[in-house]
Amino acid sequence: MRLPHALRELQRPTIRGLLVALISASFAFSPRHIHAADFRVNSPADVADANPGDGFCETAFGNGVCTLRAAIMETNALTGADTIELQGDATYYLSAGVLPISDSVAITGGGPDGTIIDGNGSYEIFSLTGCRGGGICDASHPLNVVSLTGVTLQNGSSVTGAGMYTDSATVTIDHCRLAHNHVLKYGGAIYSKGILTITNSAISYNDTAPSPGGGGGIYSFGTTVVRNSLVDHNSAVTGGGIDIGGGTLSVVSSTISDNSSTGDGGGIAVAGGTLGLYNATVVGNTANADESGTAIGAGIATSSTGNTVTFVNSIVAFNANVISTMPTVLEDDNCSGMLNSQGNNIVSYVDGSHCTITGPGASIEDPGIGSLQDNGGPTPTYALLASSPAIDGGAHGGCTDNLGAVLTTDQRGSPRPNGRYCDIGAYEAFEFIFRNGFE
Repeated sequence: MRLPHALRELQRPTIRGLLVALISASFAFSPRHIHAADFRVNSPADVADANPGDGFCETAFGNGVCTLRAAIMETNALTGADTIELQGDATYYLSAGVLPISDSVAITGGGPDGTIIDGNGSYEIFSLTGCRGGGICDASHPLNVVSLTGVTLQNGSSVTGAGMYTDSATVTIDHCRLAHNHVLKYGGAIYSKGILTITNSAISYNDTAPSPGGGGGIYSFGTTVVRNSLVDHNSAVTGGGIDIGGGTLSVVSSTISDNSSTGDGGGIAVAGGTLGLYNATVVGNTANADESGTAIGAGIATSSTGNTVTFVNSIVAFNANVISTMPTVLEDDNCSGMLNSQGNNIVSYVDGSHCTITGPGASIEDPGIGSLQDNGGPTPTYALLASSPAIDGGAHGGCTDNLGAVLTTDQRGSPRPNGRYCDIGAYEAFEFIFRNGFE
């Protein structure tokens, strides 16, 4: 069995030998996966653990100095789901390479403004294996479950997934920011082939190299859900915000905004797989950003009839292709390929020469939105103007997510609906309702 947390905290050299002996004896008679370990990082230095697997996060025998790298090394060596608590006001600059995670772990910081992990412009930050220890999952090598909460990942640099590369692991990212990461190929901030859920987070100002360059913010090849989040100001060749190589992407109560691509799909490119938008706002994205070709689908681009793109209760508006930058000339172009409307959508313009929208309830009009700004909540949003047709324009039976559950909050966490019906898009406008039922 593992020692209780209070006993593991003791680091005095005078009792060190006894503690090590007790741990060794307990490991000899009990499976090491019975109890998880809790590690509290107390140093921002990037230094390795002295003896991975002994249950003590420390950089030298008995010194009590626990670094992020040391904590991860202990987690990888000890079977079971461990926890790592980071300092609330610290920046962890990587100097010794990527942080590999090969076992289940929950990493918690003090919030994205206070806890920062910085790749120094030289390293990929996190690389996750799908199963414990890597290789094929089985009874001895279970699927890894990893969560990251209250942290910023920035200035990572790699070939793919500079902020995080994940194989087939199940990953949750909550109240985080991934920004200013750069890759040579795919997934400026994140490259995921597993099950990925992003909530209450911002994926911003990440990019890819000029070629091949897919997914400035996220490259998804598994099952990805972006919920109550913002993907903005990312850039790539295709899929400036998100590139879907395969699998399923669901965007729920989230905003995809101001991303750019030199090729198709400034906001989202669907090269393979399935895209579903649920109360999403896709606004202000640009394609053909380098003016070098004939790229299309600045908001959403799907390249094959075998792909499926559906949207409901969503706004796709004011996306445009760049025709010239001297002076700046933009051409409205919200979509390319075939999109299936499932009702209560607003699209500001559709170029029928390369975009077809099937299904009911896709009105072509100005959605009446403000600018991207802080309207409360963890990420910026586009507020609805008082005259917006999106207000109370959602499904009368209630707006629902990718699983069919009724949405009770918007991107900010504000109650939804706030009126007779839910609003279209990621933002729910405030409507004052008198006690007599009149507005």
